[in-house]
Amino acid sequence: MIREGKSFWVEARQFGESSATLQALEERCFHDAWCYDASGRMWPIVNAALKARPSFLQRLCPWRRVPVELQVGMPTSIAAADIVARLATVLRSSNAFCEGLSAPPTDILARFASAQAPSEIIAIARDYVDEAE
Repeated sequence: MIREGKSFWVEARQFGESSATLQALEERCFHDAWCYDASGRMWPIVNAALKARPSFLQRLCPWRRVPVELQVGMPTSIAAADIVARLATVLRSSNAFCEGLSAPPTDILARFASAQAPSEIIAIARDYVDEAE
């Protein structure tokens, strides 16, 4: 998943099994976001909504993830270099997301630049950000 200019993360689940924290949903974490898959296609996320009303425990513990239903638009094929350019925009943003990475953004960008295939890009992203649970 790539949120334009703000962040990226790896979801190993199918679209129907996505999740997020309530706080992330309130902050519109899926706004301007795209799902990039191993076939080299990007799917725009057009809507994200809770699958069910949050329980008392979920509201009490805002860091817990809740099931989210994602609606995606029509996919488009995209070159690996174009994905790397989008990821570079995130890594050069110096926002709070970059502070939480497990390596300096310049090191991560260098690895992304060497990727040739969509699956390589996804594997590199998985190395540096916590997989969404």
